[in-house]
Amino acid sequence: MAGFGITCSVDPEVTVLNLKKVAESEMKRLIKHLITADAQVASESQNILDAGIRDGDMLQAVLMSDDDKIQAIVQERESHTCDCRKVTRAGDYALVKAMFWPRDQEAAPYVEEYFLYHLPSWRRGGAPLLEATYLDDPENDDAEKGHELVLVGNGEVELREVSEFGVWNTQFRKKLDSLLEGRVLADVEE
Repeated sequence: MAGFGITCSVDPEVTVLNLKKVAESEMKRLIKHLITADAQVASESQNILDAGIRDGDMLQAVLMSDDDKIQAIVQERESHTCDCRKVTRAGDYALVKAMFWPRDQEAAPYVEEYFLYHLPSWRRGGAPLLEATYLDDPENDDAEKGHELVLVGNGEVELREVSEFGVWNTQFRKKLDSLLEGRVLADVEE
């Protein structure tokens, strides 16, 4: 629908999810849904044949919005021991704050984790630009400390050292675009 197409060759026994990943790699864009030739949303868990996709079919790809990407990032982070607490946006960047705790306990000790992503460049399973962790264990005074990430004015992010008594100090403050530049340069050097 956007005016361009690609050709994908895959085994008919692979899942629709695998087909989506191949198409995403070719298109350099994330796909929310594939629409079959008979105008049905293809189920990711089905193999291509069971989804009614045949050799030569032209499929439509519904691309992910930034909100779709944030939802996918949160779902990647969620498990039976995770509670996504907050998502903060700053332009093309999203900061996800999640809380994790042991499966056999209700809440404590818990770990707060912070993950900073650049939405236009994010791919499924992609590493965040920055991460930080804060551990709270009431039974161990030394464990009540760590770091947090905070989006601040002028398109910047701060890494702060914190304890149960509050912020100790700022470890660094960096421009979001400089973090992305550093990631791109590191990828090129590999």
